[in-house]
Amino acid sequence: PMPYTFAWQMAPRGYADEFHLHAVFQPLKRAADKMKYLASVEQFTGFFLVDLLPEAAADILNGQDGQRG
Repeated sequence: PMPYTFAWQMAPRGYADEFHLHAVFQPLKRAADKMKYLASVEQFTGFFLVDLLPEAAADILNGQDGQRG
């Protein structure tokens, strides 16, 4: 069986009369050469989570490329 992701999509605050609530089921999206699946929040929102410790991300942003010492 194929795994699926599930999400509720609802109206933004203040727009309840213009939108409706609905549920979305989708198969997991994953390229054949990728090791991990997109999480449901990544798949449904288009925002991608980074599997990185905050310290490592800070090093990268500061130009140290994860080299601590």
